[in-house]
Amino acid sequence: MNDPDRLPKRKQSIPFLSLPAVKTALLIIIGIIAGRYIPIASYYRLLSCLFLLLSTILYSFCFHQRCWPRDAMLALAIVIAASLRYTATAEIFPPNHIIHFAGKHREKIAVMGTVSSLPSLTNKHLEFRLHCETFSADSIARRVQGTALVRWYKPALTIHYGDRLRLYGRLRRPAAVRNPGEFNYRKYLYAQDIHGLISISDSTHVQIIASNNESLRPGYLLARIRHWCHYAINASFAGQERALLKGLLLGVRSEIDPNLRKAFSAAGVMHVLAVSGLHVGFVIMLLHWIFQLLWIPYRWNWILTMIALFFYAALIGFKPPVVRATLLAELFLFGSLLQQPVIPANVLSGAAIIMLLARPLDLFESSFQLSFAAVISIMFLYRRIQQGVRSWGWLKRAGKIKLLDYFLQIFEVSAAASIGTLPFIVYYFEKFPTLTLLINIPIIPLAGAIVAMGFTHLAAFELWPGSLMVIDRLLHWLLHGMVLIVTAVNRLKWASIDVFGISGWEVAGIVLFIWLVLHIHIRWCRILVTTGLLLVINFHVWNKAIPSEPKLKIAFLDVGQGDSAYLRFPDGKHMLIDAGPKKEGLDAGERYVIPYLQRHGVDTLQALLVSHVDGDHLGGVPAVLRSLPVKQVYDNGDTVNTPVYHEYRRLLDSLGIEHTTLKLGDHIPGFEPCGIFVLNPDPDDYYANHNDQSIVLKIVWDSVSVLFPGDIEKSVERELVYFDSLLKSNILKVAHHGSRTSSTLSFIQTVNPDIAVISVGEINNFGHPSPHVLACLDSLGIHIDRTDLQGAIIYETDGYGIVKRR
Repeated sequence: MNDPDRLPKRKQSIPFLSLPAVKTALLIIIGIIAGRYIPIASYYRLLSCLFLLLSTILYSFCFHQRCWPRDAMLALAIVIAASLRYTATAEIFPPNHIIHFAGKHREKIAVMGTVSSLPSLTNKHLEFRLHCETFSADSIARRVQGTALVRWYKPALTIHYGDRLRLYGRLRRPAAVRNPGEFNYRKYLYAQDIHGLISISDSTHVQIIASNNESLRPGYLLARIRHWCHYAINASFAGQERALLKGLLLGVRSEIDPNLRKAFSAAGVMHVLAVSGLHVGFVIMLLHWIFQLLWIPYRWNWILTMIALFFYAALIGFKPPVVRATLLAELFLFGSLLQQPVIPANVLSGAAIIMLLARPLDLFESSFQLSFAAVISIMFLYRRIQQGVRSWGWLKRAGKIKLLDYFLQIFEVSAAASIGTLPFIVYYFEKFPTLTLLINIPIIPLAGAIVAMGFTHLAAFELWPGSLMVIDRLLHWLLHGMVLIVTAVNRLKWASIDVFGISGWEVAGIVLFIWLVLHIHIRWCRILVTTGLLLVINFHVWNKAIPSEPKLKIAFLDVGQGDSAYLRFPDGKHMLIDAGPKKEGLDAGERYVIPYLQRHGVDTLQALLVSHVDGDHLGGVPAVLRSLPVKQVYDNGDTVNTPVYHEYRRLLDSLGIEHTTLKLGDHIPGFEPCGIFVLNPDPDDYYANHNDQSIVLKIVWDSVSVLFPGDIEKSVERELVYFDSLLKSNILKVAHHGSRTSSTLSFIQTVNPDIAVISVGEINNFGHPSPHVLACLDSLGIHIDRTDLQGAIIYETDGYGIVKRR
């Protein structure tokens, strides 16, 4: 890097918005957004687009020089065409597409198709894409199309890319947003053209019809090379070193320990584990250096680099992040090959046009936004940051010291990328990494060295096995060093700050604010920054000063096959009733309940109530107790010999949490003006099972009441009917997930609710909710809400009326 004082003066730059590729990209982005949010029939979009295109052609014939009506019509035609492209991708599917069948069948179905991706094996399951061909259910076979993601637990066969299979499993829809603020897994998979999930648990339910042994097919060759790469890494490394090396070289993150992934995310260096622009840059430098050593001419150097880069993207599996980075790199390399001046904004816009026309749903993906935000930010901020850094003190002459210059460049590029991606990181990951700039200084060189040494290991594994001891020892040190740095930073509580509940509009405001600050030398930017800051300060001051109307909020959380409800009382106190199940690989308390509470500003629970000791209610409670301060815990006093129950009791004792056993006739104080009354269990009664010992809770505020009956069954319901009008409630949480063992007609008639909420898991093994219960509720004209169909159900009341918020 040259001394900044001796850098040549910048040439007159081309106005950004005057570039045709930039204009076209912006119009396509506007069109895709319009296609998503403006509900207009595709028929009208198509007619409008054709009309505008014909009008543009007519204007071109009539007026031989440019005129604004023609340009305006062409721009509008591009916008409408882009919206039509989005609609065709996201909303229009043929009648035999698997999206119409996913989630429609409780029983297992037979699917035949071809493996269309390289299978990935984790410690839990084998995962691959299946291009579906036939679908058999209800003794009816249909020809279908579309791609499903297959998860095969405890696989017993070796599956290869291109194999034709017959599977027997459940076909379901990917989960959407189950609770407010959660990751939309369905949208993520739909953007990758995956519209179904097939789960297989029995090794006999997979049959290979035809193996792909055509050794000349590109897909087969790539699969074999990838398989060999896995073998070469597995032969020399173990544990998390092996998992990290596969993640850095091959983009396989499924084997990395979840806690280590969280550590990388919290430290703000998760981009190191995602094969994207950083890794593509390393590969380009490595290839360019190797070809230079081989005395390959300049032009052929770039041609071979482009070919090898395409092969690397194919080896990774053409995952969206690496495709974006490869396309950008190929366009830049192609410009260099032609020895033409490359305008970065034009290249970036050209890449965006190609990607969005091919996959318009990518626009709404976090990886797409982060990738382009990073590149745009580096394009516009790197030079400014460099000039600012190197104008300070002794750093003015940093360019003369190569090692210092190298680390400063890493800092400057990292700072530019971090500024651009920060709003999106805060929005998507709900964390503000405070040490990203500093930790990137050692992590990026380490990642580059690992990538270079990793490919050296793969080459030496066949060509020069004798050198593996030295190479592997170096790789061990590098990988160990990376893990040490990340885990050390992650131990610092202030390494990342949790930021919950930020909206898309707030992200847009942050982006605008950053842009205005960077242009603060312009007078109108200074005016806007000052005005904006004053408005924000005033909003927060008056928002605190003006008291809001007190309301009771009831959120029935979607925790799968289990129960959990959060209540925020008019005085601002918080209560949690149950916390969902805990089973292998899933703790509902950790996965769903705690994130929801944190996003909604719950820093302390005044009360946590455990309705009974069954695992689908108690399972997530220990995670909640470990994560949030809880002042008081209530339960029914029942015991059970299970690991979850013993953990629950140990935590109550070790944390010194006050614990109270509830019984019929009790009242929970401290939540006025609401009254909380206990209607079950009766200490004088004998109960045959844990379900009948459930705490039945009635919450009353003025003329609105809510009944929580836990999992009580018919025998207890018959006793509760004698309470008559005391049982009457506006909202009923249906007992036992809608099981036929509960919800007798006389009980429901006595409660006489306006709304019935069923907390139940999608396509569960118990057949909940029972069709009999649904029919009974429907016959009485009761509105039914279900978490398996709608996700979390949220109501608010002022004590007189009830409003559904979700």
